[in-house]
Amino acid sequence: MKRSFFLKSFQGYVLITLLLAVLVFLFSTSIIRNHYIGTLSSGLETLDTALLLRLTPLVEKNAVDSLDAIAKELGAAINTRITVIDPGGRVLADSKENPHDMDNHRWRPEIAHALEAGTPRG
Repeated sequence: MKRSFFLKSFQGYVLITLLLAVLVFLFSTSIIRNHYIGTLSSGLETLDTALLLRLTPLVEKNAVDSLDAIAKELGAAINTRITVIDPGGRVLADSKENPHDMDNHRWRPEIAHALEAGTPRG
């Protein structure tokens, strides 16, 4: 009789432990995902600021060849694809491809959204 009581209570504890583990997993995945997205967004904003400082003078001078060379150099250095697009969607520079061979990006969903929503800088 003691053994059956032990097994019943042990099964109850196992069930409660499994239930708590599932609840922790469900809540923690959402928290971890939100933290990851926030950290990634913050890193991208920092990268955006650094690139903006380096590339804006070249865009203003319409130095497309220099802009493309720097995009390729920086993209390789940080192992990230960099694409510079004018407000009309024309690709000015790209770290992986020849910008002259690339299609207009104006109607790509992410570009259209960015142009509609704007940036924190306006």
